Amino acid sequence: WECCPKDWRLFKGSCYFFSSDSKDWQSSRDNCISMESDLVVITNKEEQDFVKNRTNGWYWIGLTDQRKEDEWIWVDGTSYNTSVHFWAPGEPNNRNGNEGCVQINPSKEKNDMLWNDNNCSYEFKRICETKSLSL
Repeated sequence: WECCPKDWRLFKGSCYFFSSDSKDWQSSRDNCISMESDLVVITNKEEQDFVKNRTNGWYWIGLTDQRKEDEWIWVDGTSYNTSVHFWAPGEPNNRNGNEGCVQINPSKEKNDMLWNDNNCSYEFKRICETKSLSL
């Protein structure tokens, strides 16, 4: 048996929390950490599909290049795999020179939820992820 906290969703050994309120990227991450989790790390298409099928609107995920421009890293230290990504067309673009955090947003082209780099101070919903409890 695998279990998740109340109001979290189970998928392949992890639990996911989809917030209803909005915060900036760092506050979103801090909120996830306060719930013994972190912003979601998306490592494959199955996980991307799971997330996209449970979201509508804009959500922060755990990918950032705040330390060094164009050097994307996941919050948990997982290596950013350049062959597994779901950027919207033309992204990441670092528009106005200040887009260091990644959010997913609805794509009009393919009815998809694709990645976009954005200003970390903008407020969006968030997706938190933690390991499930095995009983």
